[in-house]
Amino acid sequence: MKYSLGFMNWCSHDPAASIVQYDQFKGTINYITAEEGFFSRRKKSYPFPLRSIKYCLDWFGITMADIDVISLDY
Repeated sequence: MKYSLGFMNWCSHDPAASIVQYDQFKGTINYITAEEGFFSRRKKSYPFPLRSIKYCLDWFGITMADIDVISLDY
């Protein structure tokens, strides 16, 4: 399995995170995404999306050590 983490950082008014899981043997793609406002209950709050990243990692049951690629919005 390959995992790619992407997130919009604190420079964005709607920070969020997403993880894409690619199974190279089956050729399947799964993903999860989470917006930080869902966890903070505040829209346009500009925080770094730590809770969103943790939610996405927990969804797949992985840690940051399992991430192969990290993508940023800038």
